[in-house]
Amino acid sequence: MDIIIEIIFIILTLAFSSIYTKKDSKGSRKVFAIAFILILALCFIFSIVQILTILNLFEFTRNYTPLEITTTLSVMYWIAFAFRNSKFWDKVTG
Repeated sequence: MDIIIEIIFIILTLAFSSIYTKKDSKGSRKVFAIAFILILALCFIFSIVQILTILNLFEFTRNYTPLEITTTLSVMYWIAFAFRNSKFWDKVTG
């Protein structure tokens, strides 16, 4: 059941982002820029955790499936969409 919910969530994200791109191209570019920054931050955090695991300073043994990674990217998109009107992101994205 969890897999079906994740797939529906991903499909809704793709459909909404496609519609939003056609409706407001400038706004959708801002949402994609914010999502890209959030994804880079997430990758940086995972990289640090992996380095700490290799150095035996931190115990983290979690494997992610492609579906979980895609769901995480969808969550990042929705977070970016929710905070697209924040003044903070105007300074970060330019």
